[in-house]
Amino acid sequence: MPDIDYIDRSYLENRKRCHEYGKGKCGPVSGWGSSVRATKPMVAWLLQWLGNKDVQSMVECSAGHWPSGWQPSVAWPPISYIGVDVLHEMVQDNREIMHEMRRNTYNKTLGFKTA
Repeated sequence: MPDIDYIDRSYLENRKRCHEYGKGKCGPVSGWGSSVRATKPMVAWLLQWLGNKDVQSMVECSAGHWPSGWQPSVAWPPISYIGVDVLHEMVQDNREIMHEMRRNTYNKTLGFKTA
């Protein structure tokens, strides 16, 4: 079982660093596995799968930290999306960029919740 206190501290330390240096000037808060480069193959597969299956809605758990992760770089199809994360701070940050994302994507709905 993972050490939840350690995970919380790690996320929060990375998040603080990201806020200090600014968006785009720090690595992904969720870790380098959440970078645009690392997720390119997964994103290509996901977009093809979503289109082939005519997916209308999606729930992602754990949603991670969108401001520093791969998600804003994706040309999302017109789906209803709910992102869930266990860390309230991640959800707060995601909600802050949600309005910008709504203007720049074709998502039917975009929302974030704390589990």
